[in-house]
Amino acid sequence: MNNITKSSWFFFVPVIMTVFLSDCDQVKELAAISFNTTLEFSIPVAELSVGSNINYDESMILDANNNSEIRKYTGNIRSIEVQLMEFAIENYSSVVEEEIYLNNGVIGFGDKSSSVYTSTCNVDAFPITHWAGTGFFEISDCNSTLSAIGSALSDQQAVKIFIQGTLTKAPVSFNLKVRMKVKITATTL
Repeated sequence: MNNITKSSWFFFVPVIMTVFLSDCDQVKELAAISFNTTLEFSIPVAELSVGSNINYDESMILDANNNSEIRKYTGNIRSIEVQLMEFAIENYSSVVEEEIYLNNGVIGFGDKSSSVYTSTCNVDAFPITHWAGTGFFEISDCNSTLSAIGSALSDQQAVKIFIQGTLTKAPVSFNLKVRMKVKITATTL
């Protein structure tokens, strides 16, 4: 009987170890880490034409992998939740003396391969000159786009931003800074 028990033990040890190790891999896969970070992007806006009521239409890909914390988890990102989005106008330059506005303005977002936006916030009569150099501010209409932006970031760690509207005067140039406070959920490394 003792020999049967020993031989059975030698048979079951590899089986038990295999089950144990595979369960460890499954537990590791299920284990997640969450952390908060900030994404900042600078979008150059330049309209060199001289005149009034000039149409402006530009798009750019915002890549979250430029953030070292997110890049560390590339391939393991489960979700990116955008909690807050703010804007700032920096490096403003214009020879126009009066206030410059972006009329009928749209800030749109889509996945990085999109040719048109899938979610938008309207920024009609947006006072560019007024906000230049004043620091970060929120555009309340953009709060409704946060989950759509988070979905695009979760899928591709990138989102495409579209800026469209009519500049009341030009020439004008500035950097539109976008700052997103995000919560990342990723599989542990």
